[in-house]
Amino acid sequence: YAACAAATALAPWPVSLVTVPLMLVLAAGHTRVALGAVAAAAPFYYGLAMHVGPQAVGPVELLIALAVAGRLAAAYVSAERVDWHSLPGALHPLDWLVLLIVAWAALTPLWAEFVPPAVREWRVVLLEPALFYFLLRSHPRRSSAAMAAMDGLVIGAVGASIWALGGVALHQLGIVDAAVAAEGVVRARGPYGSPNNLALFLGRLVPVVVAFGVWGTGRRRRLYAAAGALIAIALLATFSRSALVVGLPVSGLYLIAVALWKNRRLGGRAIAAVAGAAALVVLAIAPFAGSTRVRGTFDVSPGSTVFIRLRLWESAWQMVRDHPFLGVGLDNFLYLYRDRYVQRAVAQERFLSHPHNAILDWWTRLGLPGLVAFAALVAGNVVVGVSVIRAAGTASLALAVAALGMQVYALAHGMVDNVFFLVDLALMWWIAQAALLALSQVED
Repeated sequence: YAACAAATALAPWPVSLVTVPLMLVLAAGHTRVALGAVAAAAPFYYGLAMHVGPQAVGPVELLIALAVAGRLAAAYVSAERVDWHSLPGALHPLDWLVLLIVAWAALTPLWAEFVPPAVREWRVVLLEPALFYFLLRSHPRRSSAAMAAMDGLVIGAVGASIWALGGVALHQLGIVDAAVAAEGVVRARGPYGSPNNLALFLGRLVPVVVAFGVWGTGRRRRLYAAAGALIAIALLATFSRSALVVGLPVSGLYLIAVALWKNRRLGGRAIAAVAGAAALVVLAIAPFAGSTRVRGTFDVSPGSTVFIRLRLWESAWQMVRDHPFLGVGLDNFLYLYRDRYVQRAVAQERFLSHPHNAILDWWTRLGLPGLVAFAALVAGNVVVGVSVIRAAGTASLALAVAALGMQVYALAHGMVDNVFFLVDLALMWWIAQAALLALSQVED
C-alpha cells in the first residue's frame, strides 16, 4: 500500500491508473492499513500531491476517499448489513458534537464575505477529517483501528523529521533552499512551508512517543522510543519558541502528573526524566543563545514576535466584538484582518491567517456557538481521558496516556498558535478522541 501511494505521488500520472485501483483493492482487504496510511500522510498534505489520472489531488483527500471506498467494498463483499435504527443509540455524546460542529460550520459560507475559502476549508478541514473520524469510530475493532492511526502518525512524523533534518543539511551545504534561515538560526521546515507548522505537528507526538516508551510493551515500545529521538531532534531544529516555552513544558507536567497518579515510584523517575530532557534541550539550544531567535523569546519591544502577537490578539478581539455570535466565517480571518483590523504598528505582519489563540480562533471562525462547542469538546475529552487512564490496564494505558497527551499539547501550544484548523491538526485531534472513546467503550 505504501509503495502504491509513493508511486501515485512521485511517478508520472499514468502510473496512477494502476496504483489507485490496486490501493482500493488493498484498502477493502486491509482496512486498518488504509486508516494508518491516512494518518501517515497528514504531514505531507501541503508538501506532496498524488494523482488520479492527470488530476492532482491532496494525499490526505485521496487516501480518505480510498479508505471510505474500501470500507464500503469490504462491507458489500462480506454482505454486512448496518442496523440503521440502532446506530444513533451507539453514538457517544462526543460523536454527536462532531456532527454538530461540521453541520454548524457548513452554514458559515452563508455569512462569510469570502465564500470560496470558507467552503474549501469546510470540506478539507471539517468534513473530510470527520469522515475519517467516523471510519475509526465505526470500525468493528475500534481500539485496533485507533492504534493503527496512531502508528500512522508516528510513521508520518518519522518521514517528516527525516525530510526536515535532511533539508537543514542540504541548506547548510548550499545545495537546496530547504530550510528557513532567520534571526541567526537555520530552522527546519520539512514538508511544510513554515517551521512553526512542522512544530505544531511534531510537538503533539512527543507525549505519544514518551507514553509508549514508558508504558508500552514489546516491539512497539522500542520502535516508538527510537522514533521519539528522531522526532525530538527535528522538533528542536524548528526553533519553535511556542513549542519549547509552552507546549513541551505543559506536556512534561502532564506526563509527570500521570506517572505520579498511576505509580509514585514511576512518578519520581518521571520527574528525573523530564528534568533531564529539559537539561538536554537547554544544552542543545545553548550554542544559539546569542542569536536573535533565542534572545528575543520574551522581548516585548516594537517589532518583536511577542509585540506582534499581542497586537494580533487585540485586533482579533475587536473582530469578535464586531461579529460576536456568527463570527466572520471559516478561513476569512486573513482577509478581514489584512484589510480592516491590522494595527498600524504591525502592518508589516498583516498576512496572518488566524489569531494564534485557540479561543479567538474558534470564536472568529464559528462564532459563539462554535466556541461553546469547542469548550464542550475539550471538557468531554478531558472527562473521558481521565476516566480511561484511571481504569486502563497494562495493555491500554500507553494509548490512553498518549491520546490525552496529544490533546493537552494541542491546547497548550494552541493558546499561542493554531489548535485545530489545519488538515493535519484536525486529523490528529479526531484520532486522539477516537482512541479515547474506543478505550472507554466495550467493543462489539
